[in-house]
Amino acid sequence: MNFVVFVVLGFMGTQVQAQDSDLISLSQSLIQSKYSGVNTDAVLIYKDGQILFEHYARGYDSNKKHLSWSMAKTFAGILIGQAIEEGKLGLDDPISKFIPETQSKATIRNLLNMSSGIAFKEEYSGVPVDSDATKMLYMKGPKFGFGIYSAGLPNRKGAVAGEHFYYSIGDTNILMEILKRVSGTKSAYDELPFKKIFQPLGISQATFEQDAKGTFVGSSYVYLSAQDFLKFGQLLMNQGKVGNQEVIPSEYFKLMQALAPGVDKLALPGTSSQRAYSSQITTNRPIVGRGFNFPQYADLPEDSLIMIGHQGQWVIASPSEKLVIVRLGMDKGTSLDRYEFFAAVKTLIRDHQLTYTVPRDSNPTRYETHPSIPVSASKEKKEKGHLGDYFKVPHLIRAMAAKEYCSCINVIGRSESDCKSDLKVSLPLLPRLKVSKNGDVKATLGSGVFGRASKAKFISPELGCTLVQTR
Repeated sequence: MNFVVFVVLGFMGTQVQAQDSDLISLSQSLIQSKYSGVNTDAVLIYKDGQILFEHYARGYDSNKKHLSWSMAKTFAGILIGQAIEEGKLGLDDPISKFIPETQSKATIRNLLNMSSGIAFKEEYSGVPVDSDATKMLYMKGPKFGFGIYSAGLPNRKGAVAGEHFYYSIGDTNILMEILKRVSGTKSAYDELPFKKIFQPLGISQATFEQDAKGTFVGSSYVYLSAQDFLKFGQLLMNQGKVGNQEVIPSEYFKLMQALAPGVDKLALPGTSSQRAYSSQITTNRPIVGRGFNFPQYADLPEDSLIMIGHQGQWVIASPSEKLVIVRLGMDKGTSLDRYEFFAAVKTLIRDHQLTYTVPRDSNPTRYETHPSIPVSASKEKKEKGHLGDYFKVPHLIRAMAAKEYCSCINVIGRSESDCKSDLKVSLPLLPRLKVSKNGDVKATLGSGVFGRASKAKFISPELGCTLVQTR
């Protein structure tokens, strides 16, 4: 891979190409190109008012938008925090107040903390047709709306709302459905993220996609350039403020910094046992209640706020260290070695003679010695695959290809060959893809009476693409 390393001298100063062999070697660790399955698109390291490192690849540059995947949850959570500040919602309001048909006893707070107790199955390995994540995004969810699909699931056996942690993208989309219901008009709802988050940050080219029922997909679909993700990271670094303007309400920012109560008590099987989650964002705090007495990431400051997205998306901000890290990619599985990446960030900062305080500077960064997490008595039996699941695979392939190809072409602006290459990272085969004059995409598998198609519609530059037909 060919790459360019930039060292920026002074605040927003002139970029000069570095020739130092040690810096080139260091950049290799930041880009991680020596690992199979890693596709780095952008890396930005900002510290103490200057950009120390800036890298782009695979056709991306500082202005081309990139998919956030689950980093979108932090934007969604802030919108909820703003609605709470405005009195439209209460942290301890039950979700049944807004969605009466749900069986859940969870509250807004529980949804923010990923402790709703709703039996949403989060799975991505292989072609996961039995995962609620893929059912919601590509199969059953478009018919009902993603939030309604998730709120309609039963409660998880043995799990009490607020007393556990289980990472669920369904929880976030329930919040976005509730936000729609308290926003007054649809037009008022549609402008919320642009008016309340992007405009104050000076971000003019944002995309936040909605499902087929017009609800923001807060779990997955925000598109910003690397520079705009940096601006958002700087908002977190500055504790929710742009100058004197408070974009993130101070009370909600405190929730973002504090470990969610359920995380300290129990991590359910099927979710990360070491993830120090708070409110729609991850922290680097120790989980003392379960014996994790040190932060998970030794080379990141303890006050780091960590946005994590599928396929290697990261935005990390530390108020104390005046640090923002942006890493965007299209990795296969979990190929990126995040520990090595964070160690390289630390080395880069210190090579620039800048102070950098981290939790365990003289100790290994990987904590395999953590005490094992006891298996909950409520652990569900692993379901065996059903023969019928195999017949659902073509449906998922068509639907995912239509939606993601539509967004790749229309929102990101990548070439057809690049978009197909990106799809191949996730899909075992590609359907036939046809783009109409207005940007809509039709994905077809099979022929004659056996042929089925899925369709994604391009709505606008702001609202992107929506999957409208999945059969």
